[in-house]
Amino acid sequence: MYLVLDTRDFKLFKNTTFSGHSKPQVRRAFQQAVALAQYDYAIHWAFELLCSGLVDTLWKLLFETYAQQIQRSNPLLAVYLQKRFEEFQPLRDAHAQDIPQIRNSNSARFIVAEAVALIVMSRKSKLPNMPSIKPEVDYAWERIQEMAVAPLRTYASAVLKTNDPPEIMMPANELAYSIREALETLLTLSTGSAGCSSGTRPPRRAEHLSSALNDQTITSIQNTSATLLGSSGTGLGLGLELGLGLGLGLGVPTRICNF
Repeated sequence: MYLVLDTRDFKLFKNTTFSGHSKPQVRRAFQQAVALAQYDYAIHWAFELLCSGLVDTLWKLLFETYAQQIQRSNPLLAVYLQKRFEEFQPLRDAHAQDIPQIRNSNSARFIVAEAVALIVMSRKSKLPNMPSIKPEVDYAWERIQEMAVAPLRTYASAVLKTNDPPEIMMPANELAYSIREALETLLTLSTGSAGCSSGTRPPRRAEHLSSALNDQTITSIQNTSATLLGSSGTGLGLGLELGLGLGLGLGVPTRICNF
């Protein structure tokens, strides 16, 4: 095992790292290396923090980089990072009296190297831009009514209670309507009538839904369609629960108003 021998006091690494770099500089260099899929550079900057004993900064950087550059492209990586972080904590506690010496722990080195490798190799996905909201315009009641797509106000009547605040009634009704539309499309596909009898290609949305179906899903849709697709929201108490599983859980592109 290779050891890093350094007698400098840990307080020297408060603002600079093991090799004299500033922490913001290391952070930027690491994130750039991840974005360019440069594992060797990424592992170099990660171990720069580990050798400095800045393990809290290191793990914060790993989680932030995942959230900023990967997130939905590899959702299971978040579970993995959390598990590895929990495995790392006993090692941190064992070196609490002299935290820089954790750099000489093979277990700590392996955990960090593996976490960095998976972050670098994961497919990247930029965070969507947040919409620009002008409260005085976008939250005006007239504007909200313009964005609503449900033709009736009764789609969520089965799940709304008497004492529910009126502010949630329209959003709940729009969500119920969107789930109802998705289930109707799924039911149509499950019965084999996706509109292709004339030899024409189905709409892109229908193709997407068809690829998500399997025999078990089709059976569930057929067995519950009478309840889920009852008129004017009948049965939507069950429909909201099962609809989220059958519709949204399969990646169905539902049409919810743009609140």
